Amino acid sequence: MPHQIKIGKISDSNPPLWLDTSTLGSSATLYEISTSQPAGENWLYVNQFCSLLSIYWLQNDPPSPFGLGNISDKKKLEMAEVLIGFAGLDDQANYAANSLSGKRELKEKVVSGVENGIFATGTQIWAGNDVHVVAIRVKDNRTFQLYDSFSGEVETYGRQQFSTLMNALQCNAFVVAGSK
Repeated sequence: MPHQIKIGKISDSNPPLWLDTSTLGSSATLYEISTSQPAGENWLYVNQFCSLLSIYWLQNDPPSPFGLGNISDKKKLEMAEVLIGFAGLDDQANYAANSLSGKRELKEKVVSGVENGIFATGTQIWAGNDVHVVAIRVKDNRTFQLYDSFSGEVETYGRQQFSTLMNALQCNAFVVAGSK
């Protein structure tokens, strides 16, 4: 069945997608992209856009701060359609691997690749868990950049901080693109 997606008020970088449960089973299921829950009692939180924003950041390297509000309405609607199709973290990681022409990797390999200098400058990493996804770009032989859609900001860290940061963020799903 087709989806009807509205764009509501967006006041942060990673707003939720909401579902109007009263429209389930109708000719058009209604969704809304909005920082706050839309008015009425039938709205259910679906997910936020962190996975897709992380892919977009890796592909386009937009200026910081960056969030969904920086993207055209057409692209927002396209991203919402993709988000609706995700059943969980595996779907998101597989989508990231396809979008980035990358490969899913185990955490240990990714940590070693970053911290031991195996991953070349420019290597892109999509990293997440069941709650949140971030994007990483190896900046040079000593540092990496991390984009977090919650803040919309990009921060730079030393490569030796990678394991500690991934543990703090509880990342357990990784996609790597552009590595040696």
